[in-house]
Amino acid sequence: MAERIGIEELSKNISDHHLLTRQESREIVRELFEQIRQAMVQGKSVQLQNFGIFRTVTKPAGMVMDPRTGTKIHRDERISVSVRLT
Repeated sequence: MAERIGIEELSKNISDHHLLTRQESREIVRELFEQIRQAMVQGKSVQLQNFGIFRTVTKPAGMVMDPRTGTKIHRDERISVSVRLT
């Protein structure tokens, strides 16, 4: 499994490479993710050049199978996040 990097690690890397404190870089990273989240809530897609495109996808309601029990259950319509790497 790939190694995971969280907001704290991203903030540390940014502050180490730029003239920023950890607090300043943490605020920048959190604000970036908040702006992406707000745009997606409004139904917009977000494209970050040389990284990826974030968009919401509406998955229809339907019958699905519970993988543990094998029984069919009804799943309501839901909204999911899709990320396509560029």
